[in-house]
Amino acid sequence: DGVFVYVVKPDSTVEARPLKIGTEDGGRTLVESGLADGERVVTTDQYQLEPGARIRTRPPRTAEAGSGTAADAIP
Repeated sequence: DGVFVYVVKPDSTVEARPLKIGTEDGGRTLVESGLADGERVVTTDQYQLEPGARIRTRPPRTAEAGSGTAADAIP
């Protein structure tokens, strides 16, 4: 229900995390709450996941996304 992301936990499983979304500007959206600095989030193939799913991660494609590390879902 609502806007959420899958956050990658240290054991390479994921949890669904609800987000509070703020303003949008130039294709970027402010996340007001729901994530901490440096947390890794799944950026592709989320439709394949459910909470507790184990994934493999890849380095982010670009550094433009911010300080966190992106993860692709590879169940």
